[in-house]
Amino acid sequence: MNILFCSDPLDKKQVDIDYSIEYETCKRLGFSVYLLDLESLLDHNIRSAMRSVRAQDTPKHALYRGWMMMPEHYRLLVEGAAERNIQMINSPEAYKHCHYLPESYPLIQEFTPRTEWLSKDELQPDRIQQVAARFGASPILIKDYVKSRKHEWAEACYIPDASDYEHARRVVERFLEL
Repeated sequence: MNILFCSDPLDKKQVDIDYSIEYETCKRLGFSVYLLDLESLLDHNIRSAMRSVRAQDTPKHALYRGWMMMPEHYRLLVEGAAERNIQMINSPEAYKHCHYLPESYPLIQEFTPRTEWLSKDELQPDRIQQVAARFGASPILIKDYVKSRKHEWAEACYIPDASDYEHARRVVERFLEL
């Protein structure tokens, strides 16, 4: 099994520090580990992104362990890996399905808190109030399809009482601003 980790943005020959423990553990356990230049991948330069990934003599499987990327970039990763006789264990479609909550919600809805979402076009004050009202006085979290603003918890993520519309509006506006 091959595992592709993100390289450090400032030193492409080192693993990104946030993944260093996992990288070293995988090496110790005998996995083949390679570094992926995520910045090059995001610039659609797959050749540069995969320059440290060795081509395989026989087909091998791999998984990606690194920062989130848009599905279009993951598709490039899959294509670049295939050129090296490496098959990513997740297809681009599976990656997208797991990456975007609306794609996977039907399968997990009975195991996760109730979730509602609005498109960018629906982010109007009356529509926000209408959706918030469905939660009564319950606390709710605001996030996009992929990430939250949990580091700005009180101002852009958490609404302790969905029926406090003015507070909910301020949190949503701050979330959108950030």
